[in-house]
Amino acid sequence: MSTGAWHGFGYHQPEAGYVCAVFPRPGEVRLAFERGVLLDDPHGLLHGDGRTVRWAHIRAPGDLPAERLVELIDAAVLVGRQAQRLDSWAAGTTREREPRRTRP
Repeated sequence: MSTGAWHGFGYHQPEAGYVCAVFPRPGEVRLAFERGVLLDDPHGLLHGDGRTVRWAHIRAPGDLPAERLVELIDAAVLVGRQAQRLDSWAAGTTREREPRRTRP
């Protein structure tokens, strides 16, 4: 396997954009989160010290509680939705609000 290749598959949610990816590795699977640095991680599951990406190591079935992984994925979708809204707003592509109606 080439060290420069990604060899994983990603999850894109329509409203959140690119959320996470699964990277099978010898002896483990990494679940990587695109905006992982923004995720709350009270259980200390995420690793990494880059600018944005964080990942969880899964070394065996049941290694990490499924509920905790689902919490991280749900949080990543919420963060992604917020980021998409901010990106749209910054690009000026949000819908214009209708003018407020005044009372007669």
